[in-house]
Amino acid sequence: AFGFELWVNGQFIGQHNSTFTRSEFDITQVVRCGSENLVVVKIDRRRRGWNFDCHDDWALSGIYRDVIVFSVPQQNISDYTVTSRLRTDGVATVQIQAVITSSLAAIQQADLFIQLLSPTGTAVAQSQKTISAEQQSVIADHIFEVASPELWSAEKPSLYTLRIQLKNLDGSLHSVRQNIGIRQVCVVGDILEINSVPVKLKGVNHHDLHYEVGRAMRREHFLNDIKLMKKANINTVRTSHYPADPVLIELCDQMGLYVISEVPFGKRQNHLQDPDYLQDLYQRAEATVMR
Repeated sequence: AFGFELWVNGQFIGQHNSTFTRSEFDITQVVRCGSENLVVVKIDRRRRGWNFDCHDDWALSGIYRDVIVFSVPQQNISDYTVTSRLRTDGVATVQIQAVITSSLAAIQQADLFIQLLSPTGTAVAQSQKTISAEQQSVIADHIFEVASPELWSAEKPSLYTLRIQLKNLDGSLHSVRQNIGIRQVCVVGDILEINSVPVKLKGVNHHDLHYEVGRAMRREHFLNDIKLMKKANINTVRTSHYPADPVLIELCDQMGLYVISEVPFGKRQNHLQDPDYLQDLYQRAEATVMR
């Protein structure tokens, strides 16, 4: 697909003019809980900006990636960001910034629990913070210090487990769980360093394309591709020319591959220099970075 329009139960919800960037829509007001709902997606191969998604690859029609309907509590963890840095004394700092939002008039008092587990499952850091504010959004910052960390790299893809849980007096409101790698990426002069070690990237381009399923690749297809890359001593994959499926990123985390994630701008120089396409380009860039 090069773009789509979405309806739920006959109500128009919205549109998205990019094939490979994720989009989300709030359907709270039109969904019927406990009964059957009708979701209609109209695919258009010639929506505005379609050129950015079609250049030196196969242009196949259809829905390539997952369509998911999910719900969250009225008070929830709407976003979180994890940043890791290494100190000269060998200690790693892991900063977790969680965004708590509420669909109510204001956020009600709750406790935010954050726990970091080692690759072997041992708790290495944890914290608790009370969330109380008369607004609909709160940002909570936590900084952990991890001594002698198991650092992530392509050669040793060690992953910690991050748990974030929001609780009130009645129990758990919302929780998330994410595998994270503690690592530091720097460019010193013209040298790329991972965890203060110079690294040479040995990479290949990757397209979502399979002879049996077209562009609708599944986990087993991505896994097979990565295994072939690792056997060939490849340590980097470039997601030409669009953001990768989240499943591919997850597998790269687990198996040890550096990822160069491309923004879907394509090679349409005439559009790149056209002010009328500026908002389309901003949308694609923002969706890529936020994902």
